[in-house]
Amino acid sequence: MRSTITLLFGFILSYHVNACDCKEFLDNEKIEQADFIADILILKNYDSENDHQQYKADIKINKLYKGNSIESIFIHGVNGNTKNLSTCSIFIPEGTRLIAYSKKTNDKYSIGLCSGLIYLDYSNSSLNERLNSKSHKNRVKTEFKRLEDFNKTQTQEKDYSQNVATLDSTIATLYTVISGDVGVERNWDLFKHLFHKDAKLIPTGKTKEGKHIARYMTPQDYINSSGKWLLKNGFHEVELNRKVETFGNITHVFSTYESYRSKTDEEPFMRGINSIQLMNDGARWWIINIYWMQESAEHPIPETYLPRG
Repeated sequence: MRSTITLLFGFILSYHVNACDCKEFLDNEKIEQADFIADILILKNYDSENDHQQYKADIKINKLYKGNSIESIFIHGVNGNTKNLSTCSIFIPEGTRLIAYSKKTNDKYSIGLCSGLIYLDYSNSSLNERLNSKSHKNRVKTEFKRLEDFNKTQTQEKDYSQNVATLDSTIATLYTVISGDVGVERNWDLFKHLFHKDAKLIPTGKTKEGKHIARYMTPQDYINSSGKWLLKNGFHEVELNRKVETFGNITHVFSTYESYRSKTDEEPFMRGINSIQLMNDGARWWIINIYWMQESAEHPIPETYLPRG
């Protein structure tokens, strides 16, 4: 208990009073210098190894603003041993939500007291009072606006307008952006650009007990759960057939697909149907939802949803 109290006090002190000689960032400077920026939640902390002034934490990414999706991060501080606690050490409890700005060094992403972290939610009620202050709320609001402006600038610089200019280009981009051989990084910025801000990706299937279920994911959830697997295993999804229905500015596409590990594979290892809902706002196409199901012996794809001949 004594160690825990010391660490928590150290964290709170670090947050309220800058005990370290940290550099003061100018406007967008920390955005430009960071390799990874995200709204994250601390899921699990691991003990510090030996006398190292850092420990590992598993994270959930709520929204990625810059860099690649990651599952863990290193925190400059001590967890489980206060013997070598420095004035710059911090401890971020599990359940804490924050905006993390991280540099990548020796293949490790790390954050610390001088990283320019912005805390959004903290499990300790006394600290949450500080987070609910008007000054901190204004700081958070300003920070989110900077990040959203940064995202817009990045998108404008890359100019993805042609990818969402037509229904055909939007569907084609959806398939190509998730496809690639082993080791090929996906363009997740382009992937996210396809979707409306409230869009969902919904796979459905049966459990071992035979119960039909649906899982709801945001585009970022999909990146978090599938990004590493796609990179490690290779995956190519190809559209076989398409049925389109449109009314006004809404369109529903029943898109039959088949999946391969590599471009050179002759036989797919999986087939299924993507039920895609889209909206045209007059300027571009948006994917509203994707709801999909794999083909099985119990549910083979009907002939009407396969290419003729």
